[in-house]
Amino acid sequence: MKKAIYTILMLIFVQTILAQNKSEYPESFKQLYSTIFNGDTIAFMELPNVSVVRYKFNNTRDQSLYENTKRKVEKIKPYYDIALKVISDLEEKENEASKRDFNKYKRTTKKELMNKFEKELRDLTMSEGKILVKMINRNTGSNFNDLIKEYNNPIKVWGYNIVANKYGYDLKEVYDPKLEENKYIEMVLKAKGY
Repeated sequence: MKKAIYTILMLIFVQTILAQNKSEYPESFKQLYSTIFNGDTIAFMELPNVSVVRYKFNNTRDQSLYENTKRKVEKIKPYYDIALKVISDLEEKENEASKRDFNKYKRTTKKELMNKFEKELRDLTMSEGKILVKMINRNTGSNFNDLIKEYNNPIKVWGYNIVANKYGYDLKEVYDPKLEENKYIEMVLKAKGY
């Protein structure tokens, strides 16, 4: 009787061991690399960089400004990601297509984006809009006026500048991370790994 119990337990144990060989790992985990070090093969995998930043504030006002900026950046981040993708797609299409095809692509892309995001972007506060423009300036390295000028005619650019000036923002302004007004934006973006 004891042998039968041990045999059954061994079969169950062997089944659990064999079941563990059928692991379901994501495809990225299966792409391991290896290197030979002192005759031993060592497997390794490259992981994305993670930014670990913690700021210590001298007073509650600074912490409050940081948290407020962080909340705004998190709100506009999806629009920021879409804007960067659209800019890179436009640059790629401009290099590949003829001028006529590129202009047609520009118009259809603009129409699609306006239909999809116009109401949401109009609902942003002025400070959220400014942060979005500054984030795009920071990433592209040029001012927003030049970006608009690249993809629109001069009359539209002039109109955009008038509207922006009405709301207290200069589209020709270049993003400078050292300025006091950009300090918290830069802190949030560094904390998020940008």
